[in-house]
Amino acid sequence: MASYDENTEIWYFSVVDILKVLIQQPDYQAARNYWKALKNRLNKEGSETVTKCNRLKMVAEDGKMRLIDVACGINYESGT
Repeated sequence: MASYDENTEIWYFSVVDILKVLIQQPDYQAARNYWKALKNRLNKEGSETVTKCNRLKMVAEDGKMRLIDVACGINYESGT
């Protein structure tokens, strides 16, 4: 899942979708569980990576609008 904000010219990508590719896990629920466990570990360590993770409403696997952890892409043209 991805979403583009035209005002800020920034792309937002689902963290779970990114993890599905990185860990080569085709099952959405398994990737979601992996992210949940990783996020908890990183929070306990005080990682800033998780605190900077935004949540946006996006269409989920079940077709409903849900709050989803997202990471933003950098727009190299505007420098943001």
